[in-house]
Amino acid sequence: MLQWHGMSGLSAQPVAVGIDILEVPRMRRFVERHGEGSDDRVFTDGEWAYARGKARQEEHLAARFAAKEAFLKALGTGLRHGMSLRDVEVRSDALGSPRIHLSGETERVFRERGGAWIQLSLSHQASLAVAVVLIGWKTGLQIPEGGGYNEG
Repeated sequence: MLQWHGMSGLSAQPVAVGIDILEVPRMRRFVERHGEGSDDRVFTDGEWAYARGKARQEEHLAARFAAKEAFLKALGTGLRHGMSLRDVEVRSDALGSPRIHLSGETERVFRERGGAWIQLSLSHQASLAVAVVLIGWKTGLQIPEGGGYNEG
């Protein structure tokens, strides 16, 4: 049982966490084998365009792949229900921060399961790329007077 010993009367939103790590050399082999193509089932045209402008393309692609996997882990479904990795696109916002944009069946499943928001963090270096995804759900947890918690 989860015990809450903080401030009472607060409302907390349940969150799911997904994390994935990928060896950059694996992504390098993927790029060498498949390259950028219209039959790509992993990356969108926008993700390829982003990586193409970077000095270490494989690191950026590896981080984006890890983000897709981490998102699916946080969603709790894996790649099912007709979803596609291309439905999970990593884009940069106006400040350059990575954001997940959903489309297709993956967006439908996210909304159907009660997804409210997604937060993404990426990191990469020459040999490894990692992504952490948080998904906030619409249903909140009510923290009662005196601590503890109940689902509300």
